[in-house]
Amino acid sequence: MQQEIQRWEYLALTTASELRTEHLNRYGEEGWELVATVPVGTGTTYYVFKRPKAAVTTSPDGTPTVPQSYR
Repeated sequence: MQQEIQRWEYLALTTASELRTEHLNRYGEEGWELVATVPVGTGTTYYVFKRPKAAVTTSPDGTPTVPQSYR
């Protein structure tokens, strides 16, 4: 039986100003979810987003297999 493994891709942004709602909505429309904000200095924030990556399944022996369309 094959088991699907959820993979993620990440986007990290550093900005000296806050991301405005319209920026966050635009990233959301592209599938990005804001998962962390980290202040890294006076007025600077590190924003981390993630979204699902191409599906990967495993064969019965546990070997990952990627659908042909993603190769």
